[in-house]
Amino acid sequence: MAHLRKFEHLKIQIDAIISATNNFADESCIGSGGFGRVYKGTIAGFDGHPMVALKRLDRRLAGQGDIEFWKEIMMLPLYKHDNIVSLLGFCDDCGEKILVYEYVPNKSLDYYLASDNLRWIRRLKICIGAARGLAYLHSPVGTQERVLHRDIKSSNILLDQKWNAKISDFGLAKFVSANHKYTFYYSNAVGTLGYLDPLYAETGLLTKESDVYSFGVVLFEVLCGRLCFASEKDRRPPLIGLARESYEQNTINEIVYGNIKQEIHPESLQVYAKIAYQCLKRNREERPSMRVVVEELETALSYQYVRATRPEDIEEYASSEGGGWLVVTIHEANNLEGKHPFVILRVGDDIKRTTTIKNNRNPVWKETFRFTLEKPTKAILHLFVCSANWNGKLVLGDVEISVADVVKEKQMNNRYNIGNGRIHVELQWESSALPLKAKPKLLQFMSSVARFMVAVPHIDKTGLINFFKNKLFHFLFCMMKAIKAGFLTKESDVYSFGVVLFEVLCGRLCFENKDAGQPALIGLVRQSYENNTIEEIVYGSIKEEINPESLQVYAKIAYQCLKMKREERPLMSDVVWALETALSYQEPKSDQDANTYLPTKSPSEVTKPDPGKATHPIDIEEYASSEGGGLLVVTIHEGNDLKGKHPFVILRVGDDIKRTTNNQNPVWKETFKFTLEKPTKAILHLVVCSDARSKKDILGDVDISLADVVKEKQMNNMYNIGNGRIHVELQWERFVATRIS
Repeated sequence: MAHLRKFEHLKIQIDAIISATNNFADESCIGSGGFGRVYKGTIAGFDGHPMVALKRLDRRLAGQGDIEFWKEIMMLPLYKHDNIVSLLGFCDDCGEKILVYEYVPNKSLDYYLASDNLRWIRRLKICIGAARGLAYLHSPVGTQERVLHRDIKSSNILLDQKWNAKISDFGLAKFVSANHKYTFYYSNAVGTLGYLDPLYAETGLLTKESDVYSFGVVLFEVLCGRLCFASEKDRRPPLIGLARESYEQNTINEIVYGNIKQEIHPESLQVYAKIAYQCLKRNREERPSMRVVVEELETALSYQYVRATRPEDIEEYASSEGGGWLVVTIHEANNLEGKHPFVILRVGDDIKRTTTIKNNRNPVWKETFRFTLEKPTKAILHLFVCSANWNGKLVLGDVEISVADVVKEKQMNNRYNIGNGRIHVELQWESSALPLKAKPKLLQFMSSVARFMVAVPHIDKTGLINFFKNKLFHFLFCMMKAIKAGFLTKESDVYSFGVVLFEVLCGRLCFENKDAGQPALIGLVRQSYENNTIEEIVYGSIKEEINPESLQVYAKIAYQCLKMKREERPLMSDVVWALETALSYQEPKSDQDANTYLPTKSPSEVTKPDPGKATHPIDIEEYASSEGGGLLVVTIHEGNDLKGKHPFVILRVGDDIKRTTNNQNPVWKETFKFTLEKPTKAILHLVVCSDARSKKDILGDVDISLADVVKEKQMNNMYNIGNGRIHVELQWERFVATRIS
């Protein structure tokens, strides 16, 4: 097996295995399966995994299981995900075949289906984690092959110490091509009865929807607190037929596991049951993708937490990996009647704290924050909770929030319509390989995108909290810059537009996609731009057609939009100009395409300068309609009535220039030589004044005005132009201009 040499680094000597398991002692055994027993032990060298699980192939099977053994070795190192069990190594020595995995202490999901300790929120989290892992396998990332598991069942979903789900047992899995719209594989049907896709069993045609069916079975097991097949002592009907019938008759609540029935929010149940039912559709085309399953389960979880206000529920949800619920309870004193206090909560470190905010005299109100960040995070998450007259500092963990970071109540009310009462915010973030330092700077910007889900409540006269379905909404906080002055500015929109520009360039949304193995976009594009490797992240289908100069101009303006300091971000008018310049560099592929690069005004529509101050109208028309490259001569004629004035003209250039224009008996003239390599919609400024100027003024790429003529007083005020002749050298990005006279 020469192709297995690349996995040699995973090989473990048999002596280490024997030592870890105390020579495969019974007290080290933690379970058994179809191909042998599973042990736990300690092997040095696995950072972060003090305990490992070892699956020993039963040697009495005489070669059975060998294929599955090597398949896991070839597959698991290539597909790494938080919700897929990690293979740490293997042993193929002295006739032994042993796989070494990360140790997951809470066994598998099937042990807890009928457990009173597995509350509905935790069940939802487990299902979401498993769905994410399966969606990742179905999404080709870094390889052109997707993985079909073929044996999804509750006993193959392991649970770690924090109750995170991890898909295991890849012995029956198949690599299949992902190059086609429909991916399928013909084989003898294998899997576990009860979970096996009926169409796969009947036809031998395997698709990713076969895994979706099996996962739907698991979803109903979790909901109903029982396995899909009945034991000899269990007289209940088979689960899947019962679940289908109950859903179609709108009696699904009758088959929910009794110990969780009272705590499930009706809308959470409705969303959950619907997606589980869709997974079991007979026709494959009607089954959802695993990506859709993940989204619907997350929605079910969001509805559930609107109801889950008990402290134990909050504590439970807060332990979620990569996310947590933040519950804010607002108590307003009489002197704040009718106010809506908010505070900015910025997360950079682990937080598990109850904070009381006081003024200089007495407590005005108290905020309780209960959630845990299980991993270091790059995200800055904003929750706004502070009254207008609050003055002081709120300390959460190592993060300090000063009064400068306060957003006034009116702005928040108008923006998010948050009223009195309790605010439920779902915090989701992506873990970072680099832990944050203690006491991170308040204004430090972390390139990630936080997804918020907010249930906006209303308190009636009885003091009860009522929640409204239509007030539940999602939004992406793409602009996570610290708010220094306590208000949003137009530059906040510029930042968001910069995010959109990079989404268009890279062919993907800005937020991290775990299922596709994609990191958050903005951190990636910053790094790529600063390392001058931006072309590596351009969407593949358009990469070959982009003109390098067009890409450079586009990427530069998009990057400037994302500047941490607002004052360094461009105006939207500058963004428009840069994008039009990028478009001009892009080579047109037809006459029709070329027409799109011309100015919005035809040459005859261009505003003409005053004939007494500038060239004749024909000069401007000829200039505007010229093509190619060459000399441009601008002649300014001054009449007696304009003596002592300083005329100048701004010409709008819409395409290449190939024309020399002269005027009879000029008083003086300026000659500029420059070449525009490709059609452009840039506005070029040619400024010509009277004699005796000894110093050159360089306008660079300053956009003076969109008008075709700027009056001298305006120009003088803007650029301090005095008497005399100004020799202007045009210096535009990607344009070269040289004065020759």
